Amino acid sequence: MSIENIMLLHYIKIAFRNLWKYKTQSIISIVGLAVGFTCFALSVFWIRYETTYDSFHEGADRMYIVEIPSIHTRDGSGYSRVTAYQLAGYLKENFPEIEGSTNSRAWKDDIIVDNVKYENFQASADSAFLRFFNIKILKGNADFTIPSSNNIALTEEKAFEIFGNEDPLGQVVLNWGDELKVTAIVSTWTGHSNIPYSMLSCPVVRQGWNQQDCTTIIKLRKNIDVKAFEEKLFAHVIDYDDRQLKEMRIIPLTKYRYMRDEFADRKVKFYHVVIFSIAGCLVIASTLFNYITLFLSRFRIRRKEFAIRVVSGSSFRSLFWLLNFEFILTSILSTVLGLLFIHTILASYLELAEIKSKLDVVSWEIFIYFLVLIFFALFIFGLSILLFRKKSLMDSVRGRGKTFYRNLSIAIQAMIGVGFIFCTIVLVKQIYYLQHTDLGFDFQNKGSFVTYDNQFKVDDFKKTIEEIPEITKVSYHSPPLIPNDFGSNYSNVSDWDGKKQNEESIRIQLLEADQMFVDIYNLRFIEGSNLLDDDQDGALINEAALKAFGWESGVGKKFFTYSKNYIVKGVVKDIYNYSPTTPSHPILLRNYSQALAIQRSCIVFEFLPGTWNIVENKINKSIKDNYSLYHQRLDNAEEAYNKYLQSETALMKLLGFIAFVCIIICILGFISIISLTCEERRKEIAIRKVNGATVKNILLIFIKEYFLLLFVGATISFSISYYIMKQWLEQYVKQTTISAWIYLAVLFVLILIIIICIGSKVYKTSRENPADVLKKE
Repeated sequence: MSIENIMLLHYIKIAFRNLWKYKTQSIISIVGLAVGFTCFALSVFWIRYETTYDSFHEGADRMYIVEIPSIHTRDGSGYSRVTAYQLAGYLKENFPEIEGSTNSRAWKDDIIVDNVKYENFQASADSAFLRFFNIKILKGNADFTIPSSNNIALTEEKAFEIFGNEDPLGQVVLNWGDELKVTAIVSTWTGHSNIPYSMLSCPVVRQGWNQQDCTTIIKLRKNIDVKAFEEKLFAHVIDYDDRQLKEMRIIPLTKYRYMRDEFADRKVKFYHVVIFSIAGCLVIASTLFNYITLFLSRFRIRRKEFAIRVVSGSSFRSLFWLLNFEFILTSILSTVLGLLFIHTILASYLELAEIKSKLDVVSWEIFIYFLVLIFFALFIFGLSILLFRKKSLMDSVRGRGKTFYRNLSIAIQAMIGVGFIFCTIVLVKQIYYLQHTDLGFDFQNKGSFVTYDNQFKVDDFKKTIEEIPEITKVSYHSPPLIPNDFGSNYSNVSDWDGKKQNEESIRIQLLEADQMFVDIYNLRFIEGSNLLDDDQDGALINEAALKAFGWESGVGKKFFTYSKNYIVKGVVKDIYNYSPTTPSHPILLRNYSQALAIQRSCIVFEFLPGTWNIVENKINKSIKDNYSLYHQRLDNAEEAYNKYLQSETALMKLLGFIAFVCIIICILGFISIISLTCEERRKEIAIRKVNGATVKNILLIFIKEYFLLLFVGATISFSISYYIMKQWLEQYVKQTTISAWIYLAVLFVLILIIIICIGSKVYKTSRENPADVLKKE
């Protein structure tokens, strides 16, 4: 066996012995690094996935989604990607910078074949859409792009799922009661996209600019100054009817997924993923710093061993690799443990992250991230050892600042631990506040049933609802307040009492609301009273509308929309039925219109507390027995509202777990540092006892020292954490307060940890016989 192999085996043997000798510190380091590596690697993969949506398109870096101003957005940005069909052609004709443009609509829908439902993503597509995204017709023809046709195209995967080896061309599927004919098989995306599809159908061409129901996508020519184009587009004004479309903006197609959190069904928002990634980095930093500090403390304890090795001819290089092998072994064990963690949670994690990738591809990419982290950790560790190279090993361990890294480690771990506890408490407090604050209406024990299917026998189904004894109140025709994704009507208020000259019109949302609807949701009246069922000119408005009109009192005031005069009969509090980051906007509540009732059949009801499962089962049984082929939705308002908070809830769980792990690492690391400190200072403690110091005196010395370090770390952490959480709370319309008890609670926990950790270790050391200690030293 060569000398190199012998030395390698020697290094490995020494590394294993030291890991076993310092079992507690080794376990802390291995588990801490494994958790940190896991969190960071998973979050980095998640971020990379989110930032590569639609990047596979040819010229994807020149593709942009056009947004227009809107008061009604899910994320409170004030802009919406829902535009008129005419906009794409208009922009292509009036802006020479645009190479191509198209419209798209994409949504999740079911199709039925032989009484079997298939999950489906449907997108509208004309010939411009096919050219824009280079979608190939693999079989059949382009008849599905003809407006108002009943022809569709399927992807190869969806066609095989439904029809197997049978020829899909000419086959008929059911969608919303309509028979659609398969006339083509088309290529599918080669990557993940903001516009998923497994079926393409003809576009719905709306003639009016007010009919906004699609997304406009443009592709700029090469070498265009994007900033100059954005300024030009923003300043451009489109006049139509008695309105203007202005202040348009663009967002890169590849960045839309993570720049805009308008996707209400997303389980976790993008910036929450970034927070999760930062938390993983903090765990790694805390563990790595703790490990290096403990290692250097042991380094000083082992000074005799290293001195003997130097005398025996060991070079700095051999000692350097001897020390590094211990950390390499720790890193390998951390990686193995981390990969086991990932193997256990990966399937659930991909579901939470809504990532559709093969497990083997994900595993290899995450493994690469692990290797990068290990090399980075090795670099930091090696650098910390090289800091001692300027002096001899003996001088290094006896030189100035030998407690600097130890004290710095305690302060940093206190900062991280306090920060995690503080931020998690504020996060939990905010979620609790959002779940229990007044939203202007009640959503507990409320349900809704909605269908757009014209062939659905609504009158028969009403009887089914009324016969359920657990349902106490029912309102027909009015769309539910939550969930609120069933489409909304808007109108411009062009004139109102007290309007000033040159004052712009007000855009207001129209909600159908009969007497029972107001009663079910328990809308809060500020003034006035509810509408009568036969009152067609009366209206209820909310506080936002009252403010927009500039009225101090609204009852009896008049305003005029496109085609109707309204008299205000009552003013209700603002209704917050969107995401918690979206402010309330002007709302008009009126008796339902027949036109809307034809387009949509809605039933809103109230049920007895604790009976939702019974109500849901009875309604679903009726649907299954009589209406299984129709499209409908049954929702619990409370569950729907909680979906708005699902990202915050997921972040709370993730941070809660990381905070728990980080706090445990900090506590155990703190105990380990105190143990090593007591080991180093045994002679000092013995001398103090010989000179008359009591156990209490020695305890106070240590407590004062560590209290100061922890107080400094906590003070810095409180300041940083407060600023971060204050900025985070600013995004919410309704915000909790950062109460003083949070600081006191965290400080109390810290003080308790200090007393327990220091008291147990120092007391044990101070009880030793001074004579025995001095003899050994």
